[in-house]
Amino acid sequence: MGPNFSEYYEGPMKLGNHPNALDDSNFRVALVMLGPEEDCSIEVHSFGHWAYGSYEQILVHESDAYSLAILQGIADKLADYPILDEEDYSNLTVERMNELWINLSLTERVEMCAKSGGSIFGARLNHPYSDRIEEQLREWVDA
Repeated sequence: MGPNFSEYYEGPMKLGNHPNALDDSNFRVALVMLGPEEDCSIEVHSFGHWAYGSYEQILVHESDAYSLAILQGIADKLADYPILDEEDYSNLTVERMNELWINLSLTERVEMCAKSGGSIFGARLNHPYSDRIEEQLREWVDA
């Protein structure tokens, strides 16, 4: 069997093989809120499963009352609203949308421009130039 984590409380997680801007932003913001990973009561573990793929999860040891209170605060915030930090999430989303756009072939960009009803010459730009294209890219980034 694998390691025993029964003395740990589970924090946010993120999927390794299917990045999602919202989960990734919340994960990194939660790590910052909890403090440095050098603290041995806070750990990030990678788990893998043949059917589900891999994921990382923040774990907090039950002996660390201070970090557990922060973890509870994170859980309470996420229960009220799904985003821990709007600015971080927005910046990560834009970064990933631009990265996705740059990595599309020119043909794929032209098709997106044509489907969005915009000028196909926008495919030459290094950033998505219309709201309709940004909307499509945002759906892919947050899928």
